[in-house]
Amino acid sequence: DYMASALNLNLTQFWEQYLRTPDIPVFEYHIQDKTLKYRYNKTIAEFNLPVLVHVNGASHWLRPTESWKVLSHPSKIKDFEVDKNFLLKARVIDRP
Repeated sequence: DYMASALNLNLTQFWEQYLRTPDIPVFEYHIQDKTLKYRYNKTIAEFNLPVLVHVNGASHWLRPTESWKVLSHPSKIKDFEVDKNFLLKARVIDRP
């Protein structure tokens, strides 16, 4: 309860995903010009772990779900990286 309170997050789905399933979450994304589309795949229902990404050198906290979401960037996205401190796989998708 301390961690959940300190982070202001419900960690129930986090523990269910990482302790009860063999699947590592997959962060799927698609970049087109100034737009990043992203979602989670291979997760339990309602898994919503925030993830830190770096876009053109700037850090952004995203809240992926199983549905596609969009991040609009002010300039063309040339550099993108998922922070390496998260236990998940990142996969580029040709078309969302």
